[in-house]
Amino acid sequence: SVQTYGQWLDTNVLVPLATALATEGMASPEQRKWRLNFVTNYRFAGTGPLGSALKGWSVGGAARWQDTYALGYPTRRKADGSVEIDIRNPYRGEADLNVDLSLGYERDLFDKRIRWKAQLNVRNAFTGRDPIAMGVQPWGEVAQVRLPPERRWYLTNTFGF
Repeated sequence: SVQTYGQWLDTNVLVPLATALATEGMASPEQRKWRLNFVTNYRFAGTGPLGSALKGWSVGGAARWQDTYALGYPTRRKADGSVEIDIRNPYRGEADLNVDLSLGYERDLFDKRIRWKAQLNVRNAFTGRDPIAMGVQPWGEVAQVRLPPERRWYLTNTFGF
């Protein structure tokens, strides 16, 4: 579709300028107000019904949650030609949850002179594949996206002396 000069001016100059002026002193768009992180790890001690079978093993996990965030603000043109920004009702991006998992095993080697530990970690274990909105046009259509964090696997070996 062909854009008129007036539409181009609104989208590329007037609306961004009006948005910057209207939101001066407020939290920046794309910044989340609330975040919550949770990390846990459990090492099997070797006691209990499955104690000897699970001795040396550990499991863990982490969760990172982030609140919704402002993508942009609705606008409308007033009768005098100026642009009005509705800063009280921003277009909002979705809340985000990322989960990490780990599985480890450790034991003594060479008459307890060396402690060996192997651990498998999965970062962003349940990540989605859909792009994440980062900005919108004044009428609410998504204008910018980013790729979601990728799933990553790490296998580490540690030797302690």
